[in-house]
Amino acid sequence: MTTRNQTTENHPSPTTRRIRLEAAAVIEKAGWCQGGLTDLHGRVCLLGAMMLAADSLGANRGEMALAWVELDREAGGALPRWNDAPSRTKEEVIDLLRGSSAN
Repeated sequence: MTTRNQTTENHPSPTTRRIRLEAAAVIEKAGWCQGGLTDLHGRVCLLGAMMLAADSLGANRGEMALAWVELDREAGGALPRWNDAPSRTKEEVIDLLRGSSAN
């Protein structure tokens, strides 16, 4: 029997999945940055994209937090550090949001 927590650990909920997909679209449109939520050119980091996506979808803070926790778990923890790694690429960030490889 699968419990709710086990399901959450292995598969994003429908709302968090929508937040993640919308965040990937935000990064594709606005561009991606490191070291801050946004930069002078309007590009956004992973968290900035997720915040904009959650807002545009009308998600509440709990849904946004759950999306962040699920994504953080997939990336092995410390998402801001993961986003800001010098070798990180925009494509890797988009892949993580879409559910591809976290590394």
